[in-house]
Amino acid sequence: MPIQAYIADLLFISTNLIQMGTYVIPMQTRIKRYNLLLKGKVQHIGYRGFIEGTARKLDLKGYVFNDVDGSVKIACEGLQNSIDAFIASIKEFARSDIDTIEKKEINEDIYLPSVFSRVATDEYYEFSKKFDIGIDFLGGIKTDTGGMRGSLDELKNTSNDTRNSLEELKNISNDMRDMSLDIKNASNGMKGSLSNIDNKLGTIDNSLGTFVIEQREHNLRLEKILEKLAER
Repeated sequence: MPIQAYIADLLFISTNLIQMGTYVIPMQTRIKRYNLLLKGKVQHIGYRGFIEGTARKLDLKGYVFNDVDGSVKIACEGLQNSIDAFIASIKEFARSDIDTIEKKEINEDIYLPSVFSRVATDEYYEFSKKFDIGIDFLGGIKTDTGGMRGSLDELKNTSNDTRNSLEELKNISNDMRDMSLDIKNASNGMKGSLSNIDNKLGTIDNSLGTFVIEQREHNLRLEKILEKLAER
């Protein structure tokens, strides 16, 4: 490829990139307005406080409120990239609770609070919902407490059973100790009896030895007497 054609292609690509940049950058820095509708389990979970704090960090204008239909509605204004980051944060915070997020751009000028804020649309409704949640929470605590009481009673019974088992083991240990002493005493008694028997056997053996010796001497005397009688 000639060097001139190569340079021409580079100039063409650079010109297109510059044009694309001048188109994309203003899109991201342009002020936009949107209505957002959040559906799902999105009320009374601390959601509006998170939305308010996130919007203020991103320097957005607008407001958020709980509607009576159970949804959360938002009107916001700011840089396009800030609004995109805002919506991404909302999705991430309550991913398991949000069913849908509907976004609708607002093309006309509207009045919005300069500082993003929460709006209470029906104070009685808000109070009633929070009161109901509090009652349910207390009911759960009561149920948990009842379960804990039952568990404590079971632990108490188990502790008593363990104490009784330890007492039985203690009694068995004492019985075994007494049996060991009885066996030891019986062994000592048997040892003494065997010693007495051994002594008596020794005495009998000595007596038999003496008897044998005396009998042998007696027989010798008889033999001498018989020899003298035979000589006559």
